[in-house]
Amino acid sequence: MGTREVLRHARQRNLPEDKLAQIVHLTPEQVTPVRKAVVRMLQEGKSSKADA
Repeated sequence: MGTREVLRHARQRNLPEDKLAQIVHLTPEQVTPVRKAVVRMLQEGKSSKADA
């Protein structure tokens, strides 16, 4: 399932990255490691589901 479908299923909207940074009060330098961690977590979850 794609990102948009997951968000729609969870009744969440897409949030532009610049709005996210404003909401959580992070600098672009702080957003980058957070994004990488989330991507890694999603990839690990996806691969573990494929193994099941």
